Amino acid sequence: MLCAGQTATLSVIGGPFNSYAWSTGENTPTIETSGPGLYTVYVENAVGCIGVDDLEILSGTLPPILNAPDPICSGQSTIIEVLNASLFESFLWSTGETTSSIIVNTPGTYSVTATAPGGCSASEIVVVENSGATIDLTGITLPVTSCTNPNGSVDLTVTPSGSYTFN
Repeated sequence: MLCAGQTATLSVIGGPFNSYAWSTGENTPTIETSGPGLYTVYVENAVGCIGVDDLEILSGTLPPILNAPDPICSGQSTIIEVLNASLFESFLWSTGETTSSIIVNTPGTYSVTATAPGGCSASEIVVVENSGATIDLTGITLPVTSCTNPNGSVDLTVTPSGSYTFN
C-alpha cells in the first residue's frame, strides 16, 4: 500500500539482464513511483530469454465518507459523522475533537482527518448550511384599562408555528 505523499522503489532482482522495459517507459533495473497502479517489467538476458513480472500497488486508504447534515437555525445543532468509521483508527476534526462523529451548533465548514491502520491518512470536508428560515412575529396589544388592577396584554403569533422561548 502506498499512502498519499509516499514513494516506492521497485527493483528487478536476479539476472544478469541486458535490458529492462517498465510499463512506465523507464529502462533501468530500479524505478521510483509515487502512485498506486499496476507496474510491469520485461527483462531480457544476453541469450535473448525474456522474463516478465507484475506488481500492483494499492492506494493506502479511502477518504472518510461524511453524512450530509441538514441546514440548522440559530440555537439548533446537528451531528456530522464518518459513515465508514470502521476503516479508521483515529480522527481529528477541525474543532479539535477526536471521535468519529461530532455535534455542531454553528453553520460553517468542518473537516476531519482520519487515520487508517498502517498510518495512511485522508481528509474530507462538509459544509453545514444556515437554514435561513425567517420567523414572523405579529401581535395585538390590548391597552391597560385600569390603573389599580393592570389588565393590558399582548397576544403574539409566531410563524412558522412551533415551540419558542422568550427572554
